[in-house]
Amino acid sequence: MRILFVTYRESLHRGASLGVMQTQVLEVLSTIAKDSEVRWLVLGQDFDASHSIEVSSGIIISYRNIGSAQRWGDRVRARQQLRTEIHEFVPDLIHLRGYHAALIASTLRINVPRVFDPRTLFPLERALIASGVFSAIKNRAWRPVERWIASRSNFTVAVSEPMRDYFLKFLRDDQVVWIPLAADHRRFIEPRSRRNIIRTEMGYNTDDIVIIYSGSISYASPDAVSSMLGRIRTGTPESKLLFVTRDESAELQRSLATKSIDATFRSAEMVEMPDLLCAADWGLIFTGLQDSPTEAERRLSRTVLGTKVPEYWAAGLGIIVARNLEWLAQLVSDNGLGVAVDGCDNPIKLPKRYSEDRHRSIAFHLSRFDTSAVVEQYRHLYRILLMDGQ
Repeated sequence: MRILFVTYRESLHRGASLGVMQTQVLEVLSTIAKDSEVRWLVLGQDFDASHSIEVSSGIIISYRNIGSAQRWGDRVRARQQLRTEIHEFVPDLIHLRGYHAALIASTLRINVPRVFDPRTLFPLERALIASGVFSAIKNRAWRPVERWIASRSNFTVAVSEPMRDYFLKFLRDDQVVWIPLAADHRRFIEPRSRRNIIRTEMGYNTDDIVIIYSGSISYASPDAVSSMLGRIRTGTPESKLLFVTRDESAELQRSLATKSIDATFRSAEMVEMPDLLCAADWGLIFTGLQDSPTEAERRLSRTVLGTKVPEYWAAGLGIIVARNLEWLAQLVSDNGLGVAVDGCDNPIKLPKRYSEDRHRSIAFHLSRFDTSAVVEQYRHLYRILLMDGQ
């Protein structure tokens, strides 16, 4: 099986570590490449020349030099580069990650099965980060484009059941499949065995209840986050807060300081994350914590399942999630995987996490959210496409 995986301005940048691409793409592709030929095409990079590099066993990244990717003329050139790559590689199927890669591919008349893997809902995401009259027009224009892209693909991949329901409003049931984001449990085996040692090295006591948040805080409402953390600190005075992020955190730190909430902020490389996560007891989900959420924020927060969720479970953590994230909150509550909190002002008492609690989270992760499980779902999807002869 020859698989062409296409991204737009997303890569490991000549082998450098980049968290999401490393955990959600390279680990999955490397496993698939054990019995398939995989080529990863990156469009929209500003390199001096087109070139290819091998970043993992069996994974070749092909960079196509198209100049600045901000202009539509260069996207037209990207279309030609994609056509060239298809002609040279002759794939059995094309896996398109993200809206821009899928849009470029959808303009080509090619008789090759396509998988649209959007990862998030770009039109809703644009509405959160782009404002103004011109941006609002562009945001609305993406809605019919989204439907057109999905209709041109053989399958559309949703990362959660609500996201699947979103696409089912304009696609048939047999055109949409739920395949969640994954985390490789093997990265967490050794850190889990050293958990007590790691906690001691980080200065935590046995009775401390460590709450971690990892990832971007750019979309978080500082007041809403500090309000919930204040409720946790009141109900669980032995809690310790750890934020692992590369985003600017001054505004959130000021908001926490006004409520006399102390927290540790630090950045970390991907290789450090298993240790930091395994040292914690609880993982925090910011999504859904907005003071006055817009319609786009409400729909996006209820639909997208982020990367950190499977990583929290792989590390054995319980999850703290807002109850208005209905699907994830229900999943957590029904399976004993954490706590769903409401928007009231009551203190939040977090129970101590014991070994059986951690094992429950790990077992749930292995059942559906581990890299091996996700790879099998993709392989099954690929086999369906090839057997159907589409």
